[in-house]
Parts: sequence; C-alpha cells; structure tokens
Amino acid sequence: MILLLKVFKYKCSNPNCTKKIFSQQVKGITVRYGRRTQSLNKSLLKICIEVSANKAAYLSKIINTPTSSSTCLRLIKKTDIPINQNCKAIGIDDWAKRKGVNYGSIIVDSQTHRTIDLINSRRESDIIAWLSQNPSIEYVTRDRAAFYASAITKALPKAKQIADKFHLIKNLSDAIFEDIKSFSSTIRRVLQDGIHLSCSKPITQVEQRAEDLIYQHETERRKAKLALFQELKSQGLNNTAIARRTGSNRDTVRSYLKNGYPKVKSKATLNYDDYLEVIHEMCNNQLIPTAMFRKLKGLGFKGCIKSFTGWFDSRFPDYKFKWNRDYLHSTELKAKVNMPSYKQFLLLLLNPLKGICKETGEISIEKQVVNKLVQRLPELKEMQTIYHQFRKTINGDSVSDLEDLCASIKNTELKRTFSFFRGLKKDWDAICNAIKYNWTNSLVEGCVNRLKSKKREMYGRASFELLRRKVCLSVTG
Repeated sequence: MILLLKVFKYKCSNPNCTKKIFSQQVKGITVRYGRRTQSLNKSLLKICIEVSANKAAYLSKIINTPTSSSTCLRLIKKTDIPINQNCKAIGIDDWAKRKGVNYGSIIVDSQTHRTIDLINSRRESDIIAWLSQNPSIEYVTRDRAAFYASAITKALPKAKQIADKFHLIKNLSDAIFEDIKSFSSTIRRVLQDGIHLSCSKPITQVEQRAEDLIYQHETERRKAKLALFQELKSQGLNNTAIARRTGSNRDTVRSYLKNGYPKVKSKATLNYDDYLEVIHEMCNNQLIPTAMFRKLKGLGFKGCIKSFTGWFDSRFPDYKFKWNRDYLHSTELKAKVNMPSYKQFLLLLLNPLKGICKETGEISIEKQVVNKLVQRLPELKEMQTIYHQFRKTINGDSVSDLEDLCASIKNTELKRTFSFFRGLKKDWDAICNAIKYNWTNSLVEGCVNRLKSKKREMYGRASFELLRRKVCLSVTG
C-alpha cells in the first residue's frame, strides 16, 4: 500500500546552513528518513519482540510488508526499556547464561508481575548499583543467597527482605534427605529382619526349599535320559538312530554316552522360599498365577513371569484356580522387601498422598513399607513431624510458632536437620517477614522460565542487550 502525502517544504534563509530545504513531518505518521509509518513500525516491533528475527521476517511477508531479519533486529535495538522508578515491591533471582559457568540477575515487579530489568551478573556491586537507583522499593523477595541479602542491606537498608517459602521448605527437605542417608544402615537392617505387610494366615507346613526341588528334578531328568540312551545303544542303534528315536540332538547323544550326564551347574538363583508365605496366602485368596507374579514383583521378586509360572506349575500341579478371574484381592501379605531409592523414600515419607492411587485409594507396596518403617524407627517419625510442623508454621501467620519449633529442635539427633534450623538464625528477619507478608518469589521463578524460552528461541547466539530488550518488552513471554 502506498500513501501519498501533501506536505510543505521550507527553505532556510541562513546561507551558512548545510540544510537548504526542510520537509514538513506529519505527526504520528512519518519520521525523518523513514520508509514506514510509525504505526507499521509499532506493529512490526511487537512481532519482532515476541518471536525470533527470522520468524518475524517471514510473518512480515504474510501481512504484505516484507522486512528483512536485520531490520527486525534494528527495530528492537532502537527501542528503549521503560524503567519504573516508583515500584514498591520487587523480586530478584539469578539465571544461567551458561549453566555452571556464568550467571545474571533478573528483577521483577511484584505488583505488575512483569520483568523490569536484567543485570549481566550477580555480583554484589552490580546489584547495589541497580538498587541504589530505585530508592522507592520497600519490599524485596529473594531466595536464601547471601550475596543478594548483603547487597539489599547495603543499598536499601530500610527495605524489608522476604525469604521465599518454597526455598525454605526445599532446604529442609534436602537436610532430611541427608539424614535419611545417614540412617540407611539402620533402615536396611530393619528390612532384613522382615517387614510384615498385614499377613493374617501363617502356613502350617514348611516344605522343602524350591531350589532343592528344581535341582533334584533336573538331575533325575538327565539320569533318565542317559539310561534311555544306553538302553538303545545296547540294542545296536547308532547315535543318529538314537537321536531320531528320542528327538534329541546327535551331539547330545554322543556327549551323554561318552561323558555321562552333565552335572547341574548351579541351583536356581531365585530364592522362592522368601516368598512361600506370600504365595500360600495368595493361593488361599484364589489368585491366578499372573496376578501372583505382579504382587511378587511389587515385593522385590527378581524373576520373570515364565520362570515363575513354570515353577508354580511344578510346585502346585493341582491348583484349581489358574484361570479364575473372580478372585478375592489379597489384603494381607508378608515378605522381605527392598528399600526404595533415597529420593523415592523421601517423597513417600514427607508427602502423605504419595503412593496412594487417587481413583481407587489403593496403597502401593513402597508406601506400606515406609509407613511400617516410620512405626519401627522413631527417627523417621521425628523427620516427618518436623517437616509438617515447619511447613505449617511457614504457611501460617505466627512468628512465635517458628520460635517454639526452633527451640524444640535443640535436643534432636538429626544432625543435618539441626544444622538447618541453626542456620535460620542468620536470615531470621527475612524468614519472619515471609510469615508476616504475602509477597512471594514464585513470580520471579515464572519469569526465569520465560527468559529461558527467549534464550532458547535465539539459540544462544544473541547478545545480552538483545535478550534484555526481548524479555523486558515481551507481553506473551
């Protein structure tokens, strides 16, 4: 589209002026040396900020205003970032320019929920310089980083620092995680002694070990095969004829007749004896073998379904419910179980809903194990109680409850947990402010995710200033 404008031209009467003729500018439409209207420039700028330069160039062709990617970048670089000098509450956090190598800082207005600036480092001097230019700030939310706390104290001594609740709870869970590791030997010893998962009917007769039965059965089978080969050999048959008659391999026949039957190398590596009580209990509840196998896998059984069903058929040949689909669910089991991974153990210990099916309410085997261990070990019960009390206190509105909780921890034997509560004294004012005020640093975490999307969008090849403009000027993220 072409616009034809009728404008005035002015001639300078000063003979020393290098500009002899001046054209009139139409306010709000044209600019000096411009090739596009101001409204079109604003529309292109919005597109360039939200997407990459190449995509913006492609979209400009669709709207019949073809623009190169370099022009899109120039439009962004010419735009200034509006800095709000009257913001009351901000949040500050770090972000990785290159993870583990160098970091920057992001500052978010907690009232408008918008990123207001990026700082190219997280050094204390740079943070102080930025904060000193904004004396109107009254509240600053942050994580527990010491350099941020020190910079805020020096630049804005009257501002209230607010520690983030999420990071406080996360720090406590990390301390409990280390305490669980220190008690792992005690936990494993209790598991080796056996955890009863609601077993009701003890078996009345202890039978021979499953490995011995399998070993004995295989040995007898090989003896019988050797005897058959020797009998056919005595009748004058050669090895090939014996192999055809018995359906065996000719090399097997020759090996048996020459060396005797081979010894069974080793007994079965699967110890079914550890699960005999469970299997008998499931037989009483009329479970099918495949359902038994699934239950045993949850209890730590290492075998495959083929080996289990083969063993079950040989051990219980007269079992009548192999194909019964209407079985009663076994509610009581007893077996030796393995300890879950440390991370899974922590989640099951601290989260009361973890390991419980939302639809059926069924409790997983791992959750039952942790619940039983909590009953057996007072240290685990103490970890669980401290975590829930601290979380309730942080999300409450009483600072005195936090003081009482810290006082009650003095006699604990949980070293890492005790160290965590002792460290709270170093940042006590900010933690108390987290209870008193509703400001949170979660907004900053969300803005960091938006920043990461922008950084990936530019494939890490853009300069810091371009990234700063795209993040601060972006509307959609």
